[in-house]
Amino acid sequence: MGQLNLSQLNTLPDVLKNTKWNVRFSKMPSVSGFSSTDIDLRAVTMDVPKATTGIIDVTIRENTIRIPGRKTYTQTLTLNLIETIDARTMEFLKQWRELCNEYDTNKIASRTEREATILLYHCDDQWQDVWQYQIDRCWLSDFTPPQLTNDSPAAYQIPLVLAYTSFIDNKLA
Repeated sequence: MGQLNLSQLNTLPDVLKNTKWNVRFSKMPSVSGFSSTDIDLRAVTMDVPKATTGIIDVTIRENTIRIPGRKTYTQTLTLNLIETIDARTMEFLKQWRELCNEYDTNKIASRTEREATILLYHCDDQWQDVWQYQIDRCWLSDFTPPQLTNDSPAAYQIPLVLAYTSFIDNKLA
């Protein structure tokens, strides 16, 4: 093919940026006083779910070939939320954490109460949804608030580690 030239590159459409995205909960855990919009407004970073296809080595008479194996999901991703002075994010996380494993009793709420379905949208420059990840059967696996400090002030970001079973991704535009 040879070296690319500018006229070839000019035929590409606009690039998709990593700063244009939205996150919505199509199914919220059974917590009170917090909505999917509250999460999207506070979301600052989010991992993209990932799946890996395993490799199976098949040996036949001293010859080995490789074939695709089982698909496995990373099964955790991190969503970072900004906290505001009303502490709504921490209250939401506390309620969700208690659904996943109650502090005093070690009781775990039913799947319908504790699990969420998350929709992650990657958007173009006009904020039109281009790609969607539907992340199924999510629950709060780890909620560790960041350290408080005397250093220079910064926005208080809370990382949520979410466990999930699987995801489906689709082109939308």
